[in-house]
Amino acid sequence: CHQRILRSGQESAGAESCIETPLLNCLTKRAAPRLGSWAGGVISLAIGLAAIGASVYPIKTQTLGWDPEQLVPKQNPLRRSLELLFRDFNLFPTYVVYHGIDDPMDVSQNQAEMLKLYDAVSSQKYTTPGPFPHYLTMFYYYAAFTPAVNNTNMVPAPASVPAGFADLGLVKPDRFQSLFNDWRKMPLDDPASALGGGSFVLADLVFANEFKYRADGGLLYSHVLFFISGTSSDSDLIEVIKDTRAIVEASPLKNKAYVYGDIFTYWSSFIGLDRFMYNIMGISICVMFASALVLLQSLTSAVIVAVMSMLMVVNMYAAMNLLVEFNIFTVAAILAGVGLSIEFTAHVTSSFVLAPGTPEQRLATVMQETYPAILQGSVSTSLSIAPLLFHQVEFVSVYLCIPFLILTAIGMFHGMVILPGVLALSARILTLLGLVKQKESAQNTEDAEVSAERQVI
Repeated sequence: CHQRILRSGQESAGAESCIETPLLNCLTKRAAPRLGSWAGGVISLAIGLAAIGASVYPIKTQTLGWDPEQLVPKQNPLRRSLELLFRDFNLFPTYVVYHGIDDPMDVSQNQAEMLKLYDAVSSQKYTTPGPFPHYLTMFYYYAAFTPAVNNTNMVPAPASVPAGFADLGLVKPDRFQSLFNDWRKMPLDDPASALGGGSFVLADLVFANEFKYRADGGLLYSHVLFFISGTSSDSDLIEVIKDTRAIVEASPLKNKAYVYGDIFTYWSSFIGLDRFMYNIMGISICVMFASALVLLQSLTSAVIVAVMSMLMVVNMYAAMNLLVEFNIFTVAAILAGVGLSIEFTAHVTSSFVLAPGTPEQRLATVMQETYPAILQGSVSTSLSIAPLLFHQVEFVSVYLCIPFLILTAIGMFHGMVILPGVLALSARILTLLGLVKQKESAQNTEDAEVSAERQVI
């Protein structure tokens, strides 16, 4: 498109404007010669490298987490209560789940390991046991005092089982299923008998009738309640999740047990989030490089496009770390920024590659062809999302507005100041090394043709 416009002799910058025309004249006559010089290119490159260096510390010292109270309008009293809940008065229900989804679990043969796992999980720095004992412990009180021939219901618990969990012993595996079903059975056929109480009352307190059972009555799925408590920051919650996962992984039941809870569901997303983001960013940058290489047919230009896009995103990432915590919402904004960053690099680079003349002349062409669109697009984008800064829900302002304002500002600076200088510097270096020949300007080509015609005449 650029070449077609240039060959037809049309003005690629569009119609004249009382604002645009003077601005372009200033850019092409003053800014282009300065950015296109050796000094301008070196300074642009130095600023780009300094921007990368300045981004290292904010990224290195980023903090994980987010503030749930940001979801509540500032004038709503619930905002303060939600803040205090997560900071000072937290008590988050969590469950150790025993299951037989992939590999059926024989509870009767794993009683000791189930008790040990629950004790290890619920006795950490930021965890506490639930209000009722483990359902197996509650069951043992029933089984130990249920009449049996020679009292064969119980066997001594291993010494490794923590005190207080199986002081009466474990239930014999061959008696476990029948005793357990008797213990939890509700008198549905005679509801009036339930008025006098029964073992099912204690079973119901520990959720035994909410478990899942096989057709033969065997226990397939069960859970035990404990709480996350005493945390004061997101880092504490993440620490609990990591430590709990390590405990489960070290247990013989690691493939038959897991920990479930709202905190584990939502805060576990922070673990490995940065590595996930880096992988996606790397893939995106490689795609940018490949597409630029195919379309521009210039290895140098493709490298510059990919590097400058990465630089913009890294600067955006660092700037966001100064304002908000690192979480899935900032990652979503950063990955969106990866896609948007190409808008500030591809058009400038394409115009420069196709423009003829010296680096200064090529930059003047670039400024005429691309700067009006970049300026108008950036300003219109900023104005369209700026009202979100005043949204009553802080979450909307922080995660749906600020990141893209940052990207737009950084993109304009790098795309209109740093990138042109780097492109001109690369052209000078390649010409100096003899790797490419400097393109003649359209005026020089026309003069050469006229001179040749005169010689013929």
